[in-house]
Amino acid sequence: MILGRREGVLPAGSAYVVRFMVINALGPALLALLAFVLWRLAVPEPLLWWICSGTYLGTAAFFSLLSLRQERALRGAGADLMPRALSGTFWAGASLSHAIQLVNLVGYPAAPSGGMFLLGLWVLLVIAAAQFVFLLFASLR
Repeated sequence: MILGRREGVLPAGSAYVVRFMVINALGPALLALLAFVLWRLAVPEPLLWWICSGTYLGTAAFFSLLSLRQERALRGAGADLMPRALSGTFWAGASLSHAIQLVNLVGYPAAPSGGMFLLGLWVLLVIAAAQFVFLLFASLR
């Protein structure tokens, strides 16, 4: 229901927000598991965080392009989406998370670290929580 495209279950705008929220919540969980897998494979620590941040950025680029395309199509069709200012706030938060991962990937100011990687994941979880709150208030309208 959430990640599929069944029509009529949720309004198109709400389904888009729910999909975005699920990706922002499950993505960090899966990426955190990747760190544990690499750690169990005895990957050296700076390389481990470099791989994790690179994987994050690759998946974030894919889902960002997909989400932008969906949002444009929904706005063009006149779907009831969240206000542009709120959408921009969520995109700015996601961009902050991406920037944190990019800084970690290039190793600035020090070698890639788990703290920076996890900080980026926490930012995504905060965005998912804010989107959930938005959906709660939107359902009250």
